[in-house]
Amino acid sequence: MSTLGEWEIMQVLGRSVDQLLYQRRRHDRSDVKIIADIRVSRGLRNKVRIVDLSRTGFQMECLAFIPDDRPVFMTLPGFVQLECAIKWRSEWHYGCAFNSPLHEGVHDHIVTEYPILGTPS
Repeated sequence: MSTLGEWEIMQVLGRSVDQLLYQRRRHDRSDVKIIADIRVSRGLRNKVRIVDLSRTGFQMECLAFIPDDRPVFMTLPGFVQLECAIKWRSEWHYGCAFNSPLHEGVHDHIVTEYPILGTPS
C-alpha cells in the first residue's frame, strides 16, 4: 500500500501550497462579515467581503480579478488603509497577509466592539 506525499495530498484537495500555508496561521482567525474596499496599487477600488480575520491576514470574497503581483490596500469602515499581499486565490476567494500584523487590541476591537462589522468565532 502506497502513501501520498504532501504534494499529492494538496493536489487531491485542490489547494495550492500558498493556500495551505496560509491556513497554518500564527494567530486565531475570527469569522466576520465585513464589507470593505480593496485597492490594487495603481489600480481601481473594489468592494469585497471579508469572511475571516486574524492579526496577520484575512480571507475575502471579490468578484473582480485582483492581480497577486502588486501590493493591495484594504480599508475597513472607520479604519486606516492597510497594506497587504495576496497569498492565494481560488475562484473569487482570496487569502491575504497584512504587511504588518494588526495589534491585538485593534483585531479584538473589530470583531467584538462593532457587531455590525463582525462577530467573534
